[in-house]
Amino acid sequence: MVKRCTEEQWKQQFSHPWVLLENLEGVSFPLYHDEIQTEAKFLARTQDAFTRSDEEMLLFMEQGKALGWAHTYWIPQDRYLGLVSMAVPRNFGDALGQLLDYWGRQFPGYQWDAYFPQENKEAHRVLQSRGMKPQVQEAVGVLLFDQYHPRPENSRIAKLDREHFHLFRQVHQREEGKMYWTSDRIFATLEDWALYGYVQQGKCVAVLYYKGVGTKNLEIFGLDFIYQGEPLEASEVGRALLVSALNQAKEDGAKSMYFFHDPRLTEIVEETGFQILTTAVAYGGTVPFEPASPFSRD
Repeated sequence: MVKRCTEEQWKQQFSHPWVLLENLEGVSFPLYHDEIQTEAKFLARTQDAFTRSDEEMLLFMEQGKALGWAHTYWIPQDRYLGLVSMAVPRNFGDALGQLLDYWGRQFPGYQWDAYFPQENKEAHRVLQSRGMKPQVQEAVGVLLFDQYHPRPENSRIAKLDREHFHLFRQVHQREEGKMYWTSDRIFATLEDWALYGYVQQGKCVAVLYYKGVGTKNLEIFGLDFIYQGEPLEASEVGRALLVSALNQAKEDGAKSMYFFHDPRLTEIVEETGFQILTTAVAYGGTVPFEPASPFSRD
């Protein structure tokens, strides 16, 4: 049974929820045991489920006891759903099925996406049994800047500002079809982003972009290419973009950087200092309307 809960009910059911997030076989993304997040930060983020009008905490109940939870959020103007955290150590697949049924009743027509570690076999089994196919599989890298030393930069790398955003758009629009962060959305929140381009013969042939400018914990959201050269040369383009971005982030005082990336880039990602945590598998689509199943608002 899925049950929306209050803060008091949450605390009654979970005295140490942090420990349930450690096992990759029973969680969704984002990960919390990653050397960046702390228990205090996790608990502080959890409070939003009880204070915000666009988030909620759902419990998966069995015989009066919570097996786990899903902290969800939604963006009404975009008709979009996502997960802040989900942990169910036992029978994750059954809980995920209940969550999808609940979303089908409460948010029909919304778009959703979520990542699950490759180790979470239950999630993949249930999603694929409902006809969903993995949209993408990405290696998950994390870099701690106290272990990073700046490297020489390539003169072909340019930091792209508002005036030169059209160069970024020319590359990114080829990749943004199913992405939430389209060129228009990035431009509307440009103060949060750092954009880098690789310029060759007067043309921008690749871009890297990360979010979180002004904060300590950053995330690279993409490394997009229209480069048509040899694979070895293309890897050099990616490496050059990474180095410039990481050098600037360290200078700005960042503490960490996440990068979900195509596994074909893992070699250069590791070379620049990232540690690979796991492989993330993405699913998503339009929420269908599902027949009613047990649900409690108490």
